Amino acid sequence: MSLPLPKNKILNFISSHKNIYIIEELEPFIEEYIRSWGVNNIIGKEKITNIGELSPEVVAKGLKNINPPQDFKNEIDVIPRPPLMCPGCPHTGLYYVLRKLKLTVTGDIGCYTLGTLPPFSALDTTFCMGAGIGNAFGMSIALKNDTVAVIGDSTFLHAGIPSLIDIVYNKGFITVIICDNKTTGMTGHQDHPGSGFTIKKEKTYAIDYKKLVEAVGIKFVKKVDPHNLKEMEQIVKEAISLNEPAVIISERPCAMLPQVRYAKHNVYSINKENCTGCKVCYRIGCPAMDRSGDYPEIDIDRCTGCTLCVQLCKFDAIKVMKN
Repeated sequence: MSLPLPKNKILNFISSHKNIYIIEELEPFIEEYIRSWGVNNIIGKEKITNIGELSPEVVAKGLKNINPPQDFKNEIDVIPRPPLMCPGCPHTGLYYVLRKLKLTVTGDIGCYTLGTLPPFSALDTTFCMGAGIGNAFGMSIALKNDTVAVIGDSTFLHAGIPSLIDIVYNKGFITVIICDNKTTGMTGHQDHPGSGFTIKKEKTYAIDYKKLVEAVGIKFVKKVDPHNLKEMEQIVKEAISLNEPAVIISERPCAMLPQVRYAKHNVYSINKENCTGCKVCYRIGCPAMDRSGDYPEIDIDRCTGCTLCVQLCKFDAIKVMKN
């Protein structure tokens, strides 16, 4: 709905009804707005809760004090499906390294928020777009430890640059990792100023993150492919050892972009003769890895050939399929 609200249209509708029910989640924003016009035949938050999400059951209970049949709610047992990163997601390698190094990591809103969940459990805070950098700065002062902020490329352009300037200006010493996956993955792969395309899919200038962060005063700036675990770990260690702000650009396209998803690539399988069942490969949380048996299995239809599991296996048990 537009804001300001279409006053005449709403008042014309209200005038033809005895009572008006306004049902909205959380705070009574629309309700209070309309009440400010002098409308008093509104039924709203006195019936509908302002806590949590609304569902047909919650609304029915609020309006008519009706409890839905319990057997209906339990008619189908839904298989638990926790949110997961996609197979081949660039963020998986990054979070594996951050968890391994046991750093204090702050984030905000995006696909990379999934780093809060197992098996990574790498993010310590998640507030809103751009909050991670400011949170990391504050924590670095309060906790006096190695603090890392993780922020997506589109989020950085939207709300991260002022916080980065603040760190330089106030002589902070945190490490900021920009997750450059060339798109706005969480909301449907919209292009942004760093993707190289306009919203009309016309080619345009792509923001150079390295030049941008150097322009605000960052001296340590390095790009790394997050699927190269050894190099990622090495650069993160180097960055957090500095007594100055540092920026790492974790650069790899989103696995769901068409040019990545439909590109030819290798697929891998488990050689059970070499596999010891140590389950170290599970630590990357890849959805293409089946863990239901005694030994892992790789779903070749979902494998993207990212090689993260190959890099973790010390027993040479994960091989490229010959066919």
